[in-house]
Amino acid sequence: MLIRTKIILGFTILATGILIAISVSIFIFYSLGKDNLFYSRLKKKAISTAKVFAHISEMDEIALHSLDQQREAVYDEGNKLIYSSGYQDDFFPTRSFLNEIRSEKEKLFSYTNSINKRKGGVGICYTSGGKKIIVIVTGLDKFGIERIDNLRKTLIICDILGLSIIVLSAFIFSKQALKPVKKIVEQVRSINGTQLNTRLDEGNRKDEIASLAIEFNKLLDRVEKTVESQTSFVSHASHELRTPLANILGILETSFSYDKDLVTVKENINTSINQLKKVISLTNGLLNLAKIENDQALLTLERVNLLELLLDCINSIKRNYHDQNIELSLKNSSEEPNDYIVNGNKHLLFIAITNVIDNACKYSDNSKVLVSLYSNNFNSIILSTSDSGYGINPKDLDNIFTPLYRGNNIKNIPGFGIGLALVHKIIKFYNGDIQITSIIDRGTTITLVFPTNL
Repeated sequence: MLIRTKIILGFTILATGILIAISVSIFIFYSLGKDNLFYSRLKKKAISTAKVFAHISEMDEIALHSLDQQREAVYDEGNKLIYSSGYQDDFFPTRSFLNEIRSEKEKLFSYTNSINKRKGGVGICYTSGGKKIIVIVTGLDKFGIERIDNLRKTLIICDILGLSIIVLSAFIFSKQALKPVKKIVEQVRSINGTQLNTRLDEGNRKDEIASLAIEFNKLLDRVEKTVESQTSFVSHASHELRTPLANILGILETSFSYDKDLVTVKENINTSINQLKKVISLTNGLLNLAKIENDQALLTLERVNLLELLLDCINSIKRNYHDQNIELSLKNSSEEPNDYIVNGNKHLLFIAITNVIDNACKYSDNSKVLVSLYSNNFNSIILSTSDSGYGINPKDLDNIFTPLYRGNNIKNIPGFGIGLALVHKIIKFYNGDIQITSIIDRGTTITLVFPTNL
């Protein structure tokens, strides 16, 4: 169901309910007022009849009639009818009914006569000359009935007209209220893959529609950055894969066509193997990135001792950098083994820490690499690596976590630009944090923050 239809139906139902409630209330209050007025007139007629009867011993007819089908009846103490006048009615009170009037002094009642007309009556007990008589006056409130019928018809007509006005007003109101939404829908429909830089009109930036447009524009910003990142990623990945594969193909074709001695063939095969190792390394890096983004099984956590894992990472790095000076510092060290325990995937944490230390060694320009590990008072463990090497250009810091992105000052150093992107995804995957401070030609410090309450 469309929102416009829901608004129209909801508005109509609510307003109609209110309108009907008001109409019913008016009808009920008017009916009660009409009945009260009618019975008040009957009571006055009964009192007048009693007073006249008390002063005149014999009466055939009394000129007290002002109600339709009015009838007066007087009963003595023995419940005997001693006087009646007016309309010949078919209301015949029982002895118990007359006794009720005597006990209650006054009784209002209604009944349906032989021709199915609803009539009202009043009975009073009146003392005359030391004797208690009962006077009963009945009549038909023809005027009140006509007025209530006219009121009923008037209210029905007014309700129908009011309902028509309500539906029309709801339609106009909903159309105006949803006009900004319709405008947003039209703008959204105009956005496609080649127009991701288009943004919605944010209007006054205050109401709910403006908030929706603002949040949608923020979403478009994220989508645009993601698409640009993916496009750049595919472009760089294609280039990085195509170059070594083309080199391998060229080397093998040349060797197949021209190489005659075994030594030259082995040299070309060795070169091709090195190129293939680069392709495999790049492919593994790309696969690890994809796995972190898509493999929900990595959500399975285990208790990992970061100190033990760090020592394993340093030993693994030293196999590739035999002459690299790596110094380990444990600040605020403690003999408690649980001081460095976090919850995470040991394999992923090993990849993250190894990549950070490997980057420090690779770009340290053979200077010392300092690795620090300590726990703080904020339920986290801090690991930082510092070097005094090439540093990172400030304009490259914004893209440092973009896959396959590399700074211009390190283009001559082998690498693919996957390491820090991989580290960033792993740390964020476990709600950690990564911070980088760097000065060009003076070195870089990378800080990893591991929460201990995962």
